[in-house]
Amino acid sequence: MSSLSLPRSTHQQLGELVRPATANLPDIVAVPPALQACFPWGGLRRGDTIMVSGSTTLTFTTVAKATQTGLWCGIVGLPQLNFAAGEEAGVALSRVVVVGNPAQHVATVAAALLDALDIVILGVVPELNPKMLHKLSARARQRRKVLLLSTTDPAPALPGVALTLTAVRHRWHGLDNGFGYLLDHQIDVRTHGHGRAAQQRELTLELPLAPTLATAPLTAALQVL
Repeated sequence: MSSLSLPRSTHQQLGELVRPATANLPDIVAVPPALQACFPWGGLRRGDTIMVSGSTTLTFTTVAKATQTGLWCGIVGLPQLNFAAGEEAGVALSRVVVVGNPAQHVATVAAALLDALDIVILGVVPELNPKMLHKLSARARQRRKVLLLSTTDPAPALPGVALTLTAVRHRWHGLDNGFGYLLDHQIDVRTHGHGRAAQQRELTLELPLAPTLATAPLTAALQVL
């Protein structure tokens, strides 16, 4: 995982980290099998703006497969993210570039990341007004990148969002009267959007636990989710 600071040119730093993107890229970016049913097109569609709300785990899981297959992911405006949770979700942190808290520069930094990387996860921060979001969504569409808006709080519909995934309930299994080890993690997800995604759906996702998490006591597991 790489961290960028603002005093130097963001474009220059990205150029040092990431190879130039090629034009011959597939239209669909792969997601883990557990999430494929959430997307009418089977994965993340290049050029789309997606929102994930209510779960950091769901955000990380959405991009895990992409990073495992060599794509680059940028994260901006989410300084409190627990990257242990990202690693447990399967994210290849060596393919992640982070700008934690760029304050008033959030739109500028997100735009620079969209120029260089395949996926940009952007925190829904107060500085992100509808005009900025409209410009960033247009930039993602023009450059065939994926812009993924992330928030742990319930969020209203935002302009330019093709699909919203909302985690409405979490369940962990494998415990007996407060004792034992976690065996699996389920998330109830509500999806809605536009076009083929216009019909609201509710799905239960069964997310595989990484070996270190599956064998950890409940108290340890909750610290990284």
